[in-house]
Amino acid sequence: MPVQIFASDLDTSAIEKARLGIYAASALQGVSPNRCKKYFTKIDSRYQIIKSVREVCVFSQQNLLNDPPFSRMHLISCQNVLIYLETAPQKKILHTFHYALKPSGYLFLGKSETIGTEENLFEPLDKKIKIFSRKATNSPQLDFTIQKTAGKGSQMERVADTDPEKAMSKLLLSRFVYPSVV
Repeated sequence: MPVQIFASDLDTSAIEKARLGIYAASALQGVSPNRCKKYFTKIDSRYQIIKSVREVCVFSQQNLLNDPPFSRMHLISCQNVLIYLETAPQKKILHTFHYALKPSGYLFLGKSETIGTEENLFEPLDKKIKIFSRKATNSPQLDFTIQKTAGKGSQMERVADTDPEKAMSKLLLSRFVYPSVV
């Protein structure tokens, strides 16, 4: 079965580190020797996940509050993000997750996180491990418009002067293509 994993973070250095897939030996203590041998290559005293696994992962910088989500996802795992936010941003992110999931999709949260007041969007499947199924309700209207900043030469003015097709191509390339030189 083909699998595609989208991994995002706000921090670009975290994305770059994840993209490399290199781990200290101590990070693999809970991994069986057979799995280590099958899925990792030893590089000096560290281990790198094999290329075929890295190739199914698309890494992208993403701000959950401002950037449009990936869509038609089977599973969203959001660990230790919501606990650092106020109620309004949490609600916006949960609405985004509801929109991004397929009708039969699942949301997996961290141990200290909840769906808050959004019981209309998600149904708990296992409260202990914090996995929820997407309810078949309409997703709330989402707003991912670029906010205009004050002053001449603002980002909004620069975006308005750009060819939309060119801007979209740049965005897609920056999000989904590995850094490369041709």
